[in-house]
Amino acid sequence: MIKKWIKKFNEKLHKANEDDRGSAFVMVVIGVMATAIIGATVLSLATNYFVSVVVDQQGTDNYYETEAIVAEIRSGIEEVAGVSNEVAYMETLDSYNAASGELQDVYSKLYLSGIIYGIKNRNNFTKDTRHISITHIKKIQRLILH
Repeated sequence: MIKKWIKKFNEKLHKANEDDRGSAFVMVVIGVMATAIIGATVLSLATNYFVSVVVDQQGTDNYYETEAIVAEIRSGIEEVAGVSNEVAYMETLDSYNAASGELQDVYSKLYLSGIIYGIKNRNNFTKDTRHISITHIKKIQRLILH
């Protein structure tokens, strides 16, 4: 009985080796799968590259916009500091004989008070030194010191 089964198994195996009906279908399925895998890989790589380019472009735009904003702020502060320096220097020269020992202290207080005034009152602050009176600076100085 076992010999009969082995004989039938060998016949079926030999018949299957000679019969190639379906091998073309299997080869087409394998080819389509390989093409689909390669296509999905290329699509994934292209999508990742596109996303990274967009993110890099946005980062670059943000960097340059921030750089421009910082330059504007720096320019405004330099303007305020320049006017403040001019007013503090002129006031220090006016009181040169009166307080010769503490000129540096007087200048630094007037200069910093002028900067604070200029930053707080940015809309009214121009290069024209008439807008910054020493009374305004002294009011600010009194507020800071007391």
